[in-house]
Amino acid sequence: MTQYKEVPMSEPGRIVTQAPPLGRLAAFEKVSWLKEYQASEGELARRLGAFPQGIFLLSVGGEDVSQVTVSPKDVPTLESIEGFEQMRDIPVHQESRTLWITNLATKMGKRGGGYLTTLLRYVLGWAGEQGYGEIVTGITCYGLKDAKEQGLVSSPQDYMQKGMNPALRAIQKAARASGVETWNSDPIPNYWEDD
Repeated sequence: MTQYKEVPMSEPGRIVTQAPPLGRLAAFEKVSWLKEYQASEGELARRLGAFPQGIFLLSVGGEDVSQVTVSPKDVPTLESIEGFEQMRDIPVHQESRTLWITNLATKMGKRGGGYLTTLLRYVLGWAGEQGYGEIVTGITCYGLKDAKEQGLVSSPQDYMQKGMNPALRAIQKAARASGVETWNSDPIPNYWEDD
């Protein structure tokens, strides 16, 4: 089991923590998600117990600003995926060479500062060093409702094609900087109708 580990980044004051303590992870969850989307402390403890080395926090000047969770899973074909929860709840499979990103988060008030991209670059490098060949993620259409109300897009497909999803942009930027190829499928129809 990987123990708590801190790695200073090349940018002054930036540190990546791998396998952070539960209390620190729980505190970050409260400042990065609206209450209805927050994982419970029990769920966070389960994630730490299943694959602690796949949980990363980026801190800047001592403040936790971004978090990424990955774990190896046997991933079904894209055609069989019906929703994010289905994928998130698949058990960790230590021998799998495919990583599933089960959480991407940036602290409220800190979004747009490139923190998630910085952390994803680190995670992609770590994944390559560990021999993982593929990383799969599901991304919500966070912000789609506002974009539709502003007349900027007409559908989830339009939203994704125009590159308006901040999590997808962060993944693509980190992948380009790391020399990793990316591709994405069409959104799951009617998955998050309210968003």
